[in-house]
Amino acid sequence: MLKKIENTLLEIFFLVFSVYALVYNLLTIEKMGIIKIILVIIIFISLGYLLKKVFLKKERKLLNCISIIILVLNLILLIILGYNLKVDLTWDYGTIQKNAISFATLGEFNFDNVHYFMRYPTNELIFVVIAYVYRLANVIFGVTNINTFKNISIAIDIILIEISYIITYKLTSKYQSKKVGILAIIMLLVTLPMGVYSSIYYSDVLVLFSFPLMFLLYLKYNDTKKIRYLILLGLVSIIGFNIKATAILALFAIFIDIVFSYDFKNILKGILIPLIVFVFGNMLMGNLTNNILGITDEDLNRYEFPHTHHIMMMLNKTGGFVQEDVNYTNSFETKKEKTDANMKVIKERLQERGTSGTLKHLFYTKFIRTWGDDTFSSSDYASRGTMKNNIITDFVTVPGKYHSYYQAYTETIYIITLVGLVLSFSLKSDNKLICLSKRTILLVALFLTLWECNSRYVIQIMPIIAIVSAYGYSLLINKLYQRKEVKK
Repeated sequence: MLKKIENTLLEIFFLVFSVYALVYNLLTIEKMGIIKIILVIIIFISLGYLLKKVFLKKERKLLNCISIIILVLNLILLIILGYNLKVDLTWDYGTIQKNAISFATLGEFNFDNVHYFMRYPTNELIFVVIAYVYRLANVIFGVTNINTFKNISIAIDIILIEISYIITYKLTSKYQSKKVGILAIIMLLVTLPMGVYSSIYYSDVLVLFSFPLMFLLYLKYNDTKKIRYLILLGLVSIIGFNIKATAILALFAIFIDIVFSYDFKNILKGILIPLIVFVFGNMLMGNLTNNILGITDEDLNRYEFPHTHHIMMMLNKTGGFVQEDVNYTNSFETKKEKTDANMKVIKERLQERGTSGTLKHLFYTKFIRTWGDDTFSSSDYASRGTMKNNIITDFVTVPGKYHSYYQAYTETIYIITLVGLVLSFSLKSDNKLICLSKRTILLVALFLTLWECNSRYVIQIMPIIAIVSAYGYSLLINKLYQRKEVKK
């Protein structure tokens, strides 16, 4: 009974979230010109025809061929976008690259900004990995050229994104259907911002694999009750968390599902084993990266930013990164002093807005900043020191010659995706994969509401968004097809 209530509440909250995001993005269509609206209509009709063809196919071999073709097309698209949209070494991406290249050529860590990794320890793992990859390239092949190092990092991005899509397809095919799996990877293929970010070695795309892989391991455990899947689940959660902390929310979603199984032995085993692996493994990972980088506990106490800093920044006027807030937190000596100073500003900003003002900030300003950009900030980041000048950069970057068409295209695809989320509403369905996906999306949405961020942060959960959206369209197509069969 309680499980049914939880599923009902999950569906209702997810519907409210999906409709809210859809309505806001629909209101922006009026900004398009007539030519772009025609483009939108053509895209809708083309995808609709494609969906119909895929869902009416029943031959297993043919569906397998279609999935392989889509994955190959995606790989080609990633290569084209990744290598044509290379950017200069700016923002956090640039800090990681500069220090990794320095290590590769010098053979030792000679930081231009060592405090950065103490301030943001979640970037330590991805830095250590790329630094040693670059070092190997230097030692074995004599690589010293910055452009070659960038090409290596883009290759890593492309491989990890492609692996993430393969895992997404395997997961969805096994625990939903092959047709929904194919539709999910089609949706990822046409979501061009995913390819745009393949040019930037950073946590948003590097963490992609962790969400679907954690689901796959948990569902395999659920089928077999084999402990090794729980251990692997804990290990993947460690890697995901150390790339981007939000990956842990997938583990929370899994724990919620286990709790509602009402099997005490399963609850004890299903939660404790991955949790113990995660806690101890995460401690070891933190100590390992700190030792490699020569970061001491005293360094962390002096330079690491507490979580309150990001909440404080979330409450500024934009809801996102502001250099003044960074300078303010950094001006205090210890982590405790930073935390106390952040709490003081948090209270001031809450009191200044009041209850109604704070709610408006969270569910309007902050929500739109996170979920209201159909490009997922890809045009912004791709424009930060574009290294090439061609039709692809003209299409993606600002102020590119054809950028308005990129916006029209991404808005269309985003709306199609959000419509699929709305269509996924079903009080009758209890499919574990769909419930896990919806629960995780809501947990991430809640976290991003309370954390400073922009729409780039949505990229990390696009595979599971695609799964739910594809499922929504499958429900619609199945209903339409059943009605057609009844009329015959």
